[in-house]
Amino acid sequence: MHLKKTLLLIASLFSAAYLSAQQITIPQLYEDKIGKQTMESTVDFYTYRYTSNKIDLRTFKKIHPNLDAPDFLEIQAPDLSENKGSMVLLGLLDNGKDGMNSIVIWVAANYFNKEVTFFVDPNMDRNYYNDGPAIILKPGQRKQKIKVMPNGDEALARELFLQVPRDRAKLLGYGDTRLKKRKINNQLAIGIHAGFGSGSLEYDYDNLDTGFPTWYNVNVTEKNVGLNLTYNFSKFILGINATYQNTFFYTSYLNVRVDNPELRIDPNSGREILIDNVDIDRNKDIHAKNRLQWGLMAGYRFHLGNMEVQPLVIAGMTTYLPGRYTPDFSFEEQVFNYGSNPFLEGGIRAEFATGNGGAFFLGVHANHTWWEPEGYFESLNQKNLNIRFMVWKGVLGYRMAIQ
Repeated sequence: MHLKKTLLLIASLFSAAYLSAQQITIPQLYEDKIGKQTMESTVDFYTYRYTSNKIDLRTFKKIHPNLDAPDFLEIQAPDLSENKGSMVLLGLLDNGKDGMNSIVIWVAANYFNKEVTFFVDPNMDRNYYNDGPAIILKPGQRKQKIKVMPNGDEALARELFLQVPRDRAKLLGYGDTRLKKRKINNQLAIGIHAGFGSGSLEYDYDNLDTGFPTWYNVNVTEKNVGLNLTYNFSKFILGINATYQNTFFYTSYLNVRVDNPELRIDPNSGREILIDNVDIDRNKDIHAKNRLQWGLMAGYRFHLGNMEVQPLVIAGMTTYLPGRYTPDFSFEEQVFNYGSNPFLEGGIRAEFATGNGGAFFLGVHANHTWWEPEGYFESLNQKNLNIRFMVWKGVLGYRMAIQ
């Protein structure tokens, strides 16, 4: 029979002042090789405060009255004088049928700190100097499989799974202090982000050649990736941000009114027909397909447990690639260069700390760009010009503190 034990160290110790021996129930799985079924039972696991290499089994023997073992066992444990809150962990294999060879003795150092250090004894020889490095775990980390061999016999090996459950973090003494340490606070951080946006470019003016208004509109989508470097105060974020955008413009319309609307009557049917007297040119221009926006970023931090809400603003300049705009491709000489147009972006995002100085974030931003190809509007006989270039976008990213 192959035995598996899932060793979940649920240490219900409420404070260091109550370090009396405690009993922990641990699920234990047995695999039935004949019936191909897995049966679950429980095993008692016992802990008490480590004081010396002389392991006290008296209470442990009361829990397991059929166990044939002396009251004390000597182990060769590492130097634990520098570690606070060290504990002895006692487990039993196969209900103690093999006497002392069934007793699992491990030592856990820094039991009430952010990280717990486990000294395990895979060959069960009570000597912790020949078992390799210690195992350091935080709450929620992946299980560590440990093969335990009574009497060093590979044929009798057992598999134990060591883990500190995330939902028991507060009972291990972390509480709110642990949450604060996970945040990016009073330090530099570098971040990457990606997003998708949709919006429109519109402008209108009074055409002095016709005496009527002219207006233009085109819908635009974008895909973007970017980097940012910030310094994170407890309540504020200040930094620099750069975003590369690939844009696609859908069917542009240039509407030129040439006369007042007219109402005509069909002499045959008597039906009224409205004539707009508007000339519409479609897709006659060529826009830049890429642009780089770079500038300064500032934000405020509202702390809500593991989540932060961050209103922020980014202001800077836009560089177009290629740096030219063609308003009418039928006239090749009419090409206008882009200058570095300013932009202003505002938004709100939610950030979720992941530990180790990292955090995921997602947000919604609105980006307004002052779109003015050099000399283009000056070449038109117009006045009362209004330009609107607004894109709404979603952003997803990750930030990592620079230690």
